[in-house]
Amino acid sequence: MHTWTYDTVWAWPFHGIGPLGALLIVVFLAWLLLRDRRPKEPAGWAWPQPQAQSLGATVESARDILDKRYARGEITKDQYEAMKRDLAAP
Repeated sequence: MHTWTYDTVWAWPFHGIGPLGALLIVVFLAWLLLRDRRPKEPAGWAWPQPQAQSLGATVESARDILDKRYARGEITKDQYEAMKRDLAAP
C-alpha cells in the first residue's frame, strides 16, 4: 500500500512529466506574466523617425544622392545623365 508523505503531496501536479517538464511549465507561466512588462517599441521602421529629426539631420533628395554618387565616381557620366533625366520626368 502506498502512503502519502510530504514529498509525494507536493509532487502530484507534475507527476509523469518529470523535473524538466515542470521547469518548462514554470518558465512558460513566468513568461506569460512578464511578457507585457517590456517597453513598447514600434516594429520595423518608424516613420517619421523622430530621433533623426531631433538631431538636426537633413533629408537628402534623390538628386542630391545622384550628384554625390557621380562625384565619388560610382557611376559614369552617361549613367548620371540618364538617371537625371529619369528623375526629371513626371
